[in-house]
Amino acid sequence: MNCLIINNPNSGKCKSEQELGYIKQRLLEKYQQVDIVSTSEHKEAIQISKANAGKYHTYIVVGGDGTFSEVIQGIIAEEVKPIVGYIPTGTTNDFAKCCNIPVQVKDAIEVILAGKVADRSALFVNGEVAVYVVTAGMLTSSSYTAKQSTKRKIGRLAYYLEAFLKDKCRWGVYLKVTTDKVHDARITIIACLHGLYLGGLHVNTAYEQNADKFGLAIVKRGNGPIAFIRTLWDTAKTIFKKIDKVKQNKNIVIEWVDKAVIEDKKGTTVWNKDGERGPVGSIEVEIKPNQYKAIVG
Repeated sequence: MNCLIINNPNSGKCKSEQELGYIKQRLLEKYQQVDIVSTSEHKEAIQISKANAGKYHTYIVVGGDGTFSEVIQGIIAEEVKPIVGYIPTGTTNDFAKCCNIPVQVKDAIEVILAGKVADRSALFVNGEVAVYVVTAGMLTSSSYTAKQSTKRKIGRLAYYLEAFLKDKCRWGVYLKVTTDKVHDARITIIACLHGLYLGGLHVNTAYEQNADKFGLAIVKRGNGPIAFIRTLWDTAKTIFKKIDKVKQNKNIVIEWVDKAVIEDKKGTTVWNKDGERGPVGSIEVEIKPNQYKAIVG
């Protein structure tokens, strides 16, 4: 068997280059050939992944959740897909935690060497794959607007600082969300979540590796200062009590669905897709099972 390491040297605290020799040496315990290619710009992992599909038995992603997502985007349409392993070196590594992959390099390699493979579902937003989350509204832009230099210094705190100082969606976004029901409102935060973690926080416990539903969490915003305070409280409850356990009310909506059509009333909403800047405006999100195979813990 052979494998290709797809490395993002700018992920997290940018230490992966120092680890590549060790990673390759350990992977040679399992694979006869281990090649390495590093990205130099945003979304380059998509092209690397696509160009090498069919040439390698396994891809090993060394990077953050965004890099992993790019690799899956590259192979999702290929008839023959490599198995994908993950050595997380990002800032929050939300998706890695969903797969029981440790954030320590040595431990993540042990998971790969053990070789437990699972079929994975994927979200699709306007036909483009998203590994575990599509979200918009308050707090959601900081994962891609926070400076890399700040993330290197203070880790995930960079996201919280960015959200506190520069959040442009704190007053909500105007959306019409259609599933089996219709929710037409000013929404503080909306998340289509196929995972356990978001922004480093454990926000969901109702999750299976190949579930055919995703969690749709909506916090609506009321009018006036008192309503705004209530909205902040509802948002905090939804996040910290877990979306599957929080008590719903007129402002908190939790559904488990396979598809959602979301109309953006103003056409300006910027969506966060797997921690990166995604599409703008109206979207359609759906989940599809058995889209790729991943090495999990």
